[in-house]
Amino acid sequence: MKLLLLLLTVFVFSCNAEKYSAVNLRVNSRSDTCSQIAVYGGADSTLHIFLQKRIVPVLAKYNPGAEVNTFYVVLSISDTGEVNDVDFRNFIYSEVCKHELTTIFLQMGKWIPACRDNKAVISKRFFKIE
Repeated sequence: MKLLLLLLTVFVFSCNAEKYSAVNLRVNSRSDTCSQIAVYGGADSTLHIFLQKRIVPVLAKYNPGAEVNTFYVVLSISDTGEVNDVDFRNFIYSEVCKHELTTIFLQMGKWIPACRDNKAVISKRFFKIE
C-alpha cells in the first residue's frame, strides 16, 4: 500500500475566541493512484461545517477557556463510504471526550469513497485539529 500525500485547504474557525483548524495531511488507499479522495458530503467545505458544528463544541465543553492542544484524527472510510474506525494521535483530553468524539465521527454519515479505476476503495483521512 503506497502512501499518497495530499495537501488540502486549511480550515480555520473559532469557538469561544479559541482558534481551531483542521488540515488534511494525507490519504492512504489500496491503490498507488486515486482519481479522487474520500470526500464528506461532496466537498471539503461540508466537512468544515461538520467540524464547526459538531466537533468544536465538544472540544470547548471539555477544555473551557483553555488553549487547544493539537491532535490528529484518523478516519478509516470503507469502500461504501461509511466511517468504520476512528483513531486519535497526540490526544491528551479525557477518555470521556475521546468517546464522545468517536461516537460523533462514527455517526457522521456517508462519505463519497475514494476510487481507483472507477472502483471504490478503502481509504483513510488524516486531520490535524489545533
